[in-house]
Amino acid sequence: MLTCGTLSTIMLVHGRYQKKASKFAQEFTASANNVAQEAISLVRTVRVYGTEKQEFKRYAKWLDKLYDVSFRQTMAYGGWSLSLNYLYHSTQVVAVLIGGIAIMNGKFTAEQLTKFTLYAEWLILSTWWIGDNWSSLMQSVGASEKVFRLMDLLPSRQLTSKG
Repeated sequence: MLTCGTLSTIMLVHGRYQKKASKFAQEFTASANNVAQEAISLVRTVRVYGTEKQEFKRYAKWLDKLYDVSFRQTMAYGGWSLSLNYLYHSTQVVAVLIGGIAIMNGKFTAEQLTKFTLYAEWLILSTWWIGDNWSSLMQSVGASEKVFRLMDLLPSRQLTSKG
């Protein structure tokens, strides 16, 4: 239960981080796409003034920011996976050590230790599965928040006024 509580805490922190990082990733992707769209739609103007390098630098700047956020997201997911594996395997080792001593003292049977180990494994992996899905959900929520804000906007007065 201590392992599951620790995993749950890590899961909540990781989920919040993924939500924020997804917002930034969406914003940086939109900005990079905006720069590319401007440069492509105004390609004649860009070529006439010879600003291809400046436009490329503007685009590369946004891609670098997107790379940084994506890299941090990947590192955070790696930390989440590492914590799961560390807690999972350390729990198994401790359970086998303590259970082995209890078996040798006659307090447990091998069958009871096996059952406990399998139940603990099932519980920890289920907690990880919930955490992994929670992380994906928070990533989706972070990415879609801007869309929901736009959907909640009221129509402008210009469209609702009479006349």
